[in-house]
Amino acid sequence: MMVSMVSARSAAVPLVSVRRAPQTTMMRRRNRQRGYSRGGSANGLGQWGAAAARRTKTARFVATTTTTTTTSKEEEDQKEKNYQEDEEECDDNVSPEVARFNWTAQWYPLLVDNLTDKSRPQRMYLLGVQLVMWHDGKDWHAAEDVCPHRLAPMSEGRVEADGTLMCSYHGWRFDGDGKALDIPQATSEEMERARQNERSCLRGVRPVQTIHNVVWVWGERDGDADAFLRASNTPAKTFDELLTTTGHADGWSMRDLPYGWEYFMENVSDSSHVPVSHHGIVGNRDDAKPFRWIEDKEACDPDKNFDLKFKIDPPGAVEAENVEASHHFLPPCLMRIETVKSGGGKSLLALYCTPTKPGHSRLIGTTVTCPNDDGTMPGGFGPMAKMASVVPTFFMHIFGTAFINQDGVFLHHQEQNMAEQYRLRGEDWHKSCYLPTKVDKMNVAFRRWMDKHGAKSEDVGSRVPYEPEAPPLPPRMSDEELFDVYSSHTKNCTACSAASKNLAKARITFYIVSAALAIAGAAVWAVAASSSPYSAASAFYKKCTFGSVLWIFSALSAFIGTVAANLREKLHYFPYSHQDNN
Repeated sequence: MMVSMVSARSAAVPLVSVRRAPQTTMMRRRNRQRGYSRGGSANGLGQWGAAAARRTKTARFVATTTTTTTTSKEEEDQKEKNYQEDEEECDDNVSPEVARFNWTAQWYPLLVDNLTDKSRPQRMYLLGVQLVMWHDGKDWHAAEDVCPHRLAPMSEGRVEADGTLMCSYHGWRFDGDGKALDIPQATSEEMERARQNERSCLRGVRPVQTIHNVVWVWGERDGDADAFLRASNTPAKTFDELLTTTGHADGWSMRDLPYGWEYFMENVSDSSHVPVSHHGIVGNRDDAKPFRWIEDKEACDPDKNFDLKFKIDPPGAVEAENVEASHHFLPPCLMRIETVKSGGGKSLLALYCTPTKPGHSRLIGTTVTCPNDDGTMPGGFGPMAKMASVVPTFFMHIFGTAFINQDGVFLHHQEQNMAEQYRLRGEDWHKSCYLPTKVDKMNVAFRRWMDKHGAKSEDVGSRVPYEPEAPPLPPRMSDEELFDVYSSHTKNCTACSAASKNLAKARITFYIVSAALAIAGAAVWAVAASSSPYSAASAFYKKCTFGSVLWIFSALSAFIGTVAANLREKLHYFPYSHQDNN
């Protein structure tokens, strides 16, 4: 694990007396999202943050528009009763005395090291900020995706042989600390002056580290010495069992999701959907049954009290062989799902999700499965873990796409529907969603966590505190966009992009071989038909047999070519319909 601790902008600045400039709208928005205002408070939260900390557990959003409802008084009373019961049972796990969660002073996973092309720069997003990431042959680096010269995107540049990042517009080159090393158009005197001016450096250079084959980027954009110091003293929320477990690990997968971070985290906080949504892969929709969540506060961090952990009771409600099952949310990125099986085995699901920009997030995940006491693999992800050791990586990623699309077809539209409810009626999840059962307890806890630690932003439709330049929530996607695997995964994954090229070659090759064998078989049969079967019976039958064998191999080659074509298609476009999943 290596963290670069050099900042390109750590020059000494003299202390001078300055007059505070009026805040612009963008400045006020950023301050609200970060939890402070111009009038500071003793606890550092400011007026807005202090007000948020004083909110009671029964705080409700007030609709900004007046709507007419046809709900009867009895239904409203029952709904309020259920809501109050849920209030009493579902603690939001954040005390008013605890400071609000700091979203920027955190590590965020953005890349999988061995699945990313290191020969070219990578365009990424983090909390709405567009970044460029590149590998200099030794370490990964990150900065804002803009050249200081004429603001061209550095992600359209090149990684040179010496590891420097070159802007393809005018050829400026930068080292891993963001310093300008070469300006081709500058004289030696001009180059020397530019090197002394921090404006020649890349903006927002950030600390980067690699742990467990995952590349992590620091969330603060300032890039000063203090930010690098905070990064070095803050551990990433990692999945430590990957270094110590004796089980079977699938290897990492990464993809961009067409819905926001909070909808992914809410989804993986919900075990009740698993047998229904993932019917045929993990569970059966007919096995859905009631259960309840038990909050495990002892497993949470007693000092910060930001994480949430819940256990399923009874643990076999989702999968019959489970003797213990828990979900542990460690903000800002990790959801740890652990199940202990009746045979002594264990399934661990490590899901990292990073808020990239409104309406999008990046998932990096893997599973680890520990065998049962008798050496057999447990159910759930067990068969997949065993299969991962013998099949190509791209095949496991195709399987992952099928699993993710089973949820994605819901979550993208759920986010759009929630945004519409708020825009049209001023209703957030408190009013829009009806949650009458105990299986929704962890979802409610997570939403209340977001109420406490998120930032309300009407234009992005999310409580994630994106930076001011973040774009608004994009419009609803078509099915073609929603199931586009190439843009969301394949083009960014070296294993799958290479597989796509090889499968295309295999398809053409086997189709050509099939055609050649079919022609050869027909020719052999033609020769056999032209000869007399009575004068040379043995030769006649040998020719017929040889021709038939050629045709069999022709059909086999055509079949292999078709399989290659279908697999390649799954790496580009993978539609899914629950109506067809019988």
